Amino acid sequence: MSSDAIDHSARRADAARGPGGAEPTKEESAAAAAVLRLIWGTQMARAMYVMAKLGIADLLADAPMTSTQLAQATQAHEPSLYRVLRLLVIDEAHNVCPAEPEDQLVAVAAEHAVRIAAEGRKFGLYLLISTQRPQKIPDNVLSQADNLVLLRLNSLADAAFAEAAFSFVPPSLIDRSVTFRQEEGLIAGKISPHPALLRFGARITEEGGADVPATWAAARSGDAPSPAP
Repeated sequence: MSSDAIDHSARRADAARGPGGAEPTKEESAAAAAVLRLIWGTQMARAMYVMAKLGIADLLADAPMTSTQLAQATQAHEPSLYRVLRLLVIDEAHNVCPAEPEDQLVAVAAEHAVRIAAEGRKFGLYLLISTQRPQKIPDNVLSQADNLVLLRLNSLADAAFAEAAFSFVPPSLIDRSVTFRQEEGLIAGKISPHPALLRFGARITEEGGADVPATWAAARSGDAPSPAP
């Protein structure tokens, strides 16, 4: 669900409030929108869990399958599975599916990404690629992208590459990406009537991720010594 749809849902809920339809405060409206975002964030996480639990990626390894075939193979509820099979997100895509894979496992992942980008539409599957190094993404993946959300690019070479890859965006706007500040970006494609510069609002949900500490493998007090080889 988009941010606009969430805000619209929150306004509709506010309009149906309490006796007399009392006008909500700004704090109440913001709280309602925050709760809805939390709900949808949880549902997205559950959707990714279902994909992994059912082994969807393994089933699609040999040949494309429809949602009906996947439901039969996994004994899942077909309409529900169809709704889940709408969006695949690959974060840090320059590591997951690079244009020049360093080993056979990464090469397989890159091959699947290219196949999904090229053929996913006919199965109702959408692909979201997130990367800080667009030059390292396969051309066959980027060329299939209908939308672009661009944040700051630190490299002029990356900006020049983005201009060539996303011909539907005016080059002058992509050139400005090297000067973007935090929370500034560019949006273009079918998700926006016209390419536009934007500024993101403050984060609502609490950041839950973190880096693995450098001391993760250090011995802790009370740990038994490792046996000698």
